[in-house]
Amino acid sequence: MKAFQNNIPFLSAILVGLIAMPIALLGFDFSFYPGDLGDARFNIYLLEHGYQFLLGKHEWYWNAPFMYPVENVITVSDNLLGTVPVYSVFRVLGFDTFTSFQLWFIAVFALNFTAAYWLFNWLFKNRYAAAVAAFIFAFSISSQSQMGHAQVFARFFIPLAFLFIFKFGKELKPKYFFLAALCVVGQFYCGIYLGMLTILPFVAVTLTLVAWRYKLLLQNVKKLKWWGFMVASVIVNAALLFKLMWPYYQRSLISLPDSYENIFVTLPKFISYVFAKNGSLLWKSLEAIATDIPAWYNHQLFPGIFVCISLMAACFLLLKYKEKNRLEISLLFIAGLVTLLFFIRVDDFTLYQYIYKIPGFQSLRSLTRIIGIDLLFFGLVAGIFVKYLTEKFPKRQMVIFPLLLGFIVLDNYVDPKMTYRSPKNIARERVDALVAKMNHLPAGTLISYEPEIVDNGAAIQLDAMLASQALELKCLNGYSATSPATFTPYWIEPNAENRGYWLESVGIDPDLRVVIK
Repeated sequence: MKAFQNNIPFLSAILVGLIAMPIALLGFDFSFYPGDLGDARFNIYLLEHGYQFLLGKHEWYWNAPFMYPVENVITVSDNLLGTVPVYSVFRVLGFDTFTSFQLWFIAVFALNFTAAYWLFNWLFKNRYAAAVAAFIFAFSISSQSQMGHAQVFARFFIPLAFLFIFKFGKELKPKYFFLAALCVVGQFYCGIYLGMLTILPFVAVTLTLVAWRYKLLLQNVKKLKWWGFMVASVIVNAALLFKLMWPYYQRSLISLPDSYENIFVTLPKFISYVFAKNGSLLWKSLEAIATDIPAWYNHQLFPGIFVCISLMAACFLLLKYKEKNRLEISLLFIAGLVTLLFFIRVDDFTLYQYIYKIPGFQSLRSLTRIIGIDLLFFGLVAGIFVKYLTEKFPKRQMVIFPLLLGFIVLDNYVDPKMTYRSPKNIARERVDALVAKMNHLPAGTLISYEPEIVDNGAAIQLDAMLASQALELKCLNGYSATSPATFTPYWIEPNAENRGYWLESVGIDPDLRVVIK
């Protein structure tokens, strides 16, 4: 009974959060999925491709059978490998691809909350503060702006990486360093964007902790066993990261990075953090204040008034904070604040210009996704404030917490009708109709879907990809973040002329026999 009571903050916050955000977006009848007919369904394709790879249906993961005959075609975008096992559980249980994607969506948000709760409960030693901080990390209104990009949903390795590096900083035990580095690598496998963006604050915190414990470090460096474990940790994690990133490096040698000017405009501005998601319950007055920003819908990063109040309160509370884990909380606060400031642009200036020079960062094309890291900082300041309130009035904790949680839900609530979502039945019907046209073809057949009317080029490409995937066919059709220049006309309008142009450019007979109208 006591164990249940101790977990009431965790259970109530995760339950309310899941209902108010991912489940509300999907609908209680699961009639919607996050995103549109383009990016969202491409991510469904990636998850299903990973599942089929686990079943042994593909010899080489990176060579997916779309955009034929491009080699290592998966590397033209993110891959979601780290969460394929989560998706696969639902496929094994018998759910179809769309429903499995919906269940994967809920599961990922539950994992985000749980991982953040572990970190914040260890930092604060206060279940109420941990529950609120984890709620902000997992269910913040500011993450709604990224709801069309499934590759940034999974963030659960980020708080775990900091949890283990903080534990490493206590006694410099190699096992915690290994686990921390493994979580950073795990975040790369879940989504390369957030993996890249995690590196900077993680490295800064790690170096600071090691410098702070320099006396203990001097003792450990004399031990051969300690060095052996540390070197082994680096080698294992480097090998795992190399396994993932080497195909992307090979891709980078034959593709040009986006220009700095195009990347610059994707950096948030200060006004982005007071620009509320349209459909918010309390902040309609902030929903149109920055619609002049290019791709403004990605800049709706307002985290709610509770986080704003908490940020101001935390600045004062940390000055007199003398409890356990003060160092770790202060480090995470500073790292989060500095990270936020490095990814802000003011007129023509940004500190990101220095980060851009670091190898690999030239490949990041949408920097509003830094909100995935900011949310750890926002959760931290909310937790600091809640810890103060609940410990200032210990006899009223059971009153303060539900009131705070209730307000935070309202503060972060967005009308599901205004979220980035699409009807599942329409998406499924488009694929099923095409499957019916092609189900007579033997597995491995190369097809080109070329409808007479091209109303939505991206949607048509995904229709073909998902239908051919279901039937284990190969397809010329393709969709991704980038593609070879000679493929672009066919991407925009798949027809005989553009098909011939593409096939001739790659040295294949342009007279493809299996064309689906």
